[in-house]
Amino acid sequence: MIRHIFSFLHATEEVHLDFSISASEAEKRLRQRVNSCIGLKEALVGNVSNKVWLMRGVPFFQNSFRPILVGKFTNNMKGCAFIGEFRLHRLVQMSISVWVAFAILWSIVAIIIVLAQGQFEKIPFAFGGLGMAFVGEIFVRFGMFLSRYDKKWILRKVEEAITENIDSEKDQPEKSINDSLSLEHRQQSIPESPKGDSQSDNTGS
Repeated sequence: MIRHIFSFLHATEEVHLDFSISASEAEKRLRQRVNSCIGLKEALVGNVSNKVWLMRGVPFFQNSFRPILVGKFTNNMKGCAFIGEFRLHRLVQMSISVWVAFAILWSIVAIIIVLAQGQFEKIPFAFGGLGMAFVGEIFVRFGMFLSRYDKKWILRKVEEAITENIDSEKDQPEKSINDSLSLEHRQQSIPESPKGDSQSDNTGS
């Protein structure tokens, strides 16, 4: 039971995203879409620097058991990649771990005392600590259930922030070449006035 609860609290989900731009540019684009605190609109909240720390910020709804995306961008041959993981907040993991450890330790001590005193009728009450640990797990699972769609939402927002203008930027060089070619074509199509006509006009005048 103890191993189950602790593995559940410290479980992670790996994330790997590839992009066709440099890591510095990806960080710059993502940083523009991330707020430092929860505001009046739903948005990405966190910090983007050498390491990325992101969560879904929902106004007027606080949930300490929301999944958090942590990781960093690294350059590769194709551009860059974001390598990270989803997990619970470290403070939440520590708090619930202490709660569960205390509850289990309390039950063990209570059972030893009851058995030592021969008060076997109180044994059911000695297992109260295990019940506290079980309640803590249910509390965490309920909080995670309320934010079960956060992972997909965060990944979608990250991809939108980074890839929004990549296609249009790739088309800009081709567009500029086409514009210059069309301008040159228009210049060549403009007829030049014959020199002989201009000279005869000057002579007649």
